[in-house]
Amino acid sequence: IVSIVISFYEHITIHIPFASLSSNSNNAKISDFWLRDVRYLRIKNINLSYNIPERVLSKIGLKSSQIYISSENLKTWNNLGIYKNTFDPEFDPGTQATRRYPITRSYTVGLRLLF
Repeated sequence: IVSIVISFYEHITIHIPFASLSSNSNNAKISDFWLRDVRYLRIKNINLSYNIPERVLSKIGLKSSQIYISSENLKTWNNLGIYKNTFDPEFDPGTQATRRYPITRSYTVGLRLLF
């Protein structure tokens, strides 16, 4: 924490770490200034399906039928503030490549038929 005297009567405290050339500087002090709250909740996968009853299918010559809809990466809630749409909370720069691609949201709708 750095204190700067603006005028004779005002005293402002600034909470931004910065490098200094003085001998008693804070250059080697540990700071949590760049730490962010990365708690998040993500709906990663949703799959909904409905099996059409066999009594209905036997009339049209089918053994089974299923209607389904699925979604991936539907929604993410996090507390990243102004960085909300910038960072992926699951990204680990120490283990993944430096180039990141945005997480895509996808929807799938389908019909399975068994004759």
